[in-house]
Amino acid sequence: MADGLKAWEVLREKRYNFDLVLTEVEMPSLSGIGLLSRIGAAEERKNIPVIMMSTQDSIGVVLKCMLKGAVDFLLKPVRRDE
Repeated sequence: MADGLKAWEVLREKRYNFDLVLTEVEMPSLSGIGLLSRIGAAEERKNIPVIMMSTQDSIGVVLKCMLKGAVDFLLKPVRRDE
């Protein structure tokens, strides 16, 4: 999904069991960091691992994602060996 708010709505519906969330840092409506925060705050969803990805390799962005609970950060374009 290209929209963080739509992704959150699908996660909240509880119609699907998610094993992993892979999200872009920058998205319309709700950023990937905002989505990460909502997942971490939702009791029934907080155990879903979230991997963030971005074209930005700023230490600040990576650190912010990791401190908010991301399990990994991938720099785009993602290479096959990653």
